[in-house]
Amino acid sequence: MKEYKSVTMQDIANHIGISKNAVSLALSGKTGVSEAMRARVVAAAREMGYQSDEKKRYDKACVAAIVPEYLRGDGSFYSDIFWSIEHEVRRIGAMTLTIGLSKEHENALTAPALPANVHLIGYLPIGVIQPAYLDMLKAMGDPIVTVDIRSANPLISSVCSDNLGGAQQAVEYLIGRGHRRIGFIGPVFSAYSVYERWCGYCGALLNHDIPYDESLCVLGRRNGFELLDTEEAQQKYFPNLRAMPSAWFCAGDMIALTLIKLIRRHGLRVPEDVSVIGFDDLKISALVSPPLTTMRVDRKLMGREAVRLLLNQYQDRGAPVRHLALPCTLTERESVTRRP
Repeated sequence: MKEYKSVTMQDIANHIGISKNAVSLALSGKTGVSEAMRARVVAAAREMGYQSDEKKRYDKACVAAIVPEYLRGDGSFYSDIFWSIEHEVRRIGAMTLTIGLSKEHENALTAPALPANVHLIGYLPIGVIQPAYLDMLKAMGDPIVTVDIRSANPLISSVCSDNLGGAQQAVEYLIGRGHRRIGFIGPVFSAYSVYERWCGYCGALLNHDIPYDESLCVLGRRNGFELLDTEEAQQKYFPNLRAMPSAWFCAGDMIALTLIKLIRRHGLRVPEDVSVIGFDDLKISALVSPPLTTMRVDRKLMGREAVRLLLNQYQDRGAPVRHLALPCTLTERESVTRRP
């Protein structure tokens, strides 16, 4: 089979009968050529096997996505991030190597096993991974960008959502609907992102002179929805459901959905008796009854920006550490009502 890896823009120009500059404009998406000519150039480039300089640079290179075992089978939040990472890596002609991280290997600080025939661009650890493991990856000398979490290591770049700002916006929304007695649920001691959301919750209360009430906050180290998933927890946090807040801000949609089940189990209605707002905007959140009002995280943008930041570090080893906090947007549905 004939190889076309050495095809140049001039070859394409000669094949079509136009200038090399016109080919460059067409392939780069710039103005200066008609859409019909652009389509013709792109088709010829594909047929001749043309590769851009960027794709040639990363041929046989890989990005290693480190995925902890607790994300195994996650078909909601992280699937869009994975897809976006793979799409962006493929766009530059490289490949994504997904490395599962067991708790055993994480605790033992076992370095990822990479194939011998690939060139590593860098690591993209996804989700909550213990700081010591991230420190080990950084010490290995390859570029690293954490995804959906900010590392405590000041030398590690990150891409995540604006947890603090998004949470503050969510609680401001509840306050704007007349709610003053607002609760919070989330494992603030398990993930820094949840801690930031709790800080945003506190900040919104402070901005409106609403006193912080510890009795309205369900905090813990377990996964958020597990905080509410036992009779013991329910008796501890909700001894008197009739005295619960008029609204809850939940640090994640799955927590919110679990809370709604608990509220209904005790004869209360959402949103007529209790309003609930989540965070993440999972696909299921639009399908439940009532559809969940939540803060939307642009997961595809998160994946793209993580790859771009990693490439920047790969190309410039002296690039400064960066922390990208992507804005969240309110998705208003039917789980919040206005307080009379």
